[in-house]
Amino acid sequence: MARAAAAEGKMAAGAQLEPIRTWFFHARQQLQRLIGRWHSQPEKEREKLLADEIEAVTAVIDKEKVAQEHQLKEIARWADAQEQRVAKHQYQLDKATREHVASIRAEHQVAVRGRVEKQHAITESIASFISGRYREKMDAPA
Repeated sequence: MARAAAAEGKMAAGAQLEPIRTWFFHARQQLQRLIGRWHSQPEKEREKLLADEIEAVTAVIDKEKVAQEHQLKEIARWADAQEQRVAKHQYQLDKATREHVASIRAEHQVAVRGRVEKQHAITESIASFISGRYREKMDAPA
């Protein structure tokens, strides 16, 4: 069960990295296009091209920022669910442990009570035996 959860976590982490990989791929492509156009344009057109590319990159960054925030919320929601699951499991284990301890304690008390009763019976038997012998000796003619 723990291995399945770990594998699920690894798959989730791989899926979480996919938007970042995609973003870097597109950013690199845009940068390469920008560099290619930059060298083939006059200076005024370069400035406009640069401003357009900066705006495009800013839009991509904003879009990725929103996606990352959404992803963070999903991860936080998943983490909360996992924390609740673990807390529930811990509570169940604690409850089972307390019940088991109470059961063992009750069995121990029953065993002790039986042992004490047997000890009292043995003590009474010995006392009556000694008392009987003492009476025999006292009743016997001296």
